[in-house]
Amino acid sequence: MNWDIFNLVKWLFNEHGAEVLDVVVLILLVAMRTRLECVEKRVRVLESKIDKVFELLVERADKE
Repeated sequence: MNWDIFNLVKWLFNEHGAEVLDVVVLILLVAMRTRLECVEKRVRVLESKIDKVFELLVERADKE
């Protein structure tokens, strides 16, 4: 029997559709959460850099 990826996916969904769908949804949720955590870290770093820029601007304005 020749198993290409499309036949394998078709068979998997026909035999175990609900279980496969549950696993796919869980994998997507984990991936999205991981990505969200990475984005949150980047936002915190960006916020700290912006705060530093504003501090420098205030110091410069005070000197002038």
